[in-house]
Amino acid sequence: MLSIGTGQLQALQHAAAVGFLRRLIDRLAAETPVVFNGQPSFVREQMVVNGLAVAATFGFTLESTLGGFVALQCQTAADFHHHPLARQVLLAEDSEQRRFERLVGEVSADVWAAIRSGADHRAWFEPRQPSQQAVRIAARVCAAFPELVDKAPEGALRPIFEASIPRAAHHGIVVETGIAVYAAALAVYGDALDKPGGPAWAAQVFGSAPLPPERQVALLRLRLLLDTDRLV
Repeated sequence: MLSIGTGQLQALQHAAAVGFLRRLIDRLAAETPVVFNGQPSFVREQMVVNGLAVAATFGFTLESTLGGFVALQCQTAADFHHHPLARQVLLAEDSEQRRFERLVGEVSADVWAAIRSGADHRAWFEPRQPSQQAVRIAARVCAAFPELVDKAPEGALRPIFEASIPRAAHHGIVVETGIAVYAAALAVYGDALDKPGGPAWAAQVFGSAPLPPERQVALLRLRLLLDTDRLV
């Protein structure tokens, strides 16, 4: 007789969850590529995990409803569940399958169009969690510079964004939008950006008499715009 211990059962459940996540990411990337274009795999994974977490708050537990919820996020807006009509259906006293069917069938095309028009990519990371800061920064930078994913190996890309947080803080740059600009400059100009041997212009920004953080960010943003025609 087959006997499965608690540890083995947990491992099987984890493997099933990971398998579902991988299949869902692949499906969504194929069906709605514009949502994920230019984003490294660790950003895509966090986006989908966050979407599944939101779906779970509405009592969705089945792969079909969990995956369907995140698919709707991709097709419309990551925060579609905040719209009053969508929220009314999501909070109704029906089974999860029935609520999802109503969400798709009863919310009008005009409402979905209005939700879609207000879509904000940053909503994939709401509510903001400190542990996801490097991923949020990566998402913002890679949206402006999608070619980074092709130029840098996946294993080398994430450390750039993780390192950008303490390095930016060393210069007094602690606001996330500013850190994203610094991270973009780090990715574009290389690790020597604010070190000896870095670009000559950078020495005037980060040199012995460094500029205030706000001016550092403004000049980095301008330099990136001039050199790459991209705005972070």
